[in-house]
Amino acid sequence: MTCYAGSEAYVYLDEAHNIGAVGKTGRGVCELLGVDTANVDIMMGTFTKSFGSCGGYIAGSKELIQYLKYTCPAHLYRTSISPPAAQQIISAIKVLLGEDGSSRGAQKTCQNS
Repeated sequence: MTCYAGSEAYVYLDEAHNIGAVGKTGRGVCELLGVDTANVDIMMGTFTKSFGSCGGYIAGSKELIQYLKYTCPAHLYRTSISPPAAQQIISAIKVLLGEDGSSRGAQKTCQNS
């Protein structure tokens, strides 16, 4: 994991209310503000809001994710996402990207940016 400028602090971004709704293509606040996601150590989001499903994600370095898997009690008690919930997320992403053949995703993100 990397720390910046000797601060021994990590950049953590909560995208729960942004992902799928903010930025030109719905990629969140980094896209909106022109911040390279490589400069964010830990990114968290949910699939419940813009994606109309359940669950969420934590993104970061391989080392960080491995650390979380081995040290977080919640990981031991988690359940896998169901196939219908995963398909809902995939379908919502396709709408955002215009891969559904419509411009609905672009219209929605344009309203929020």
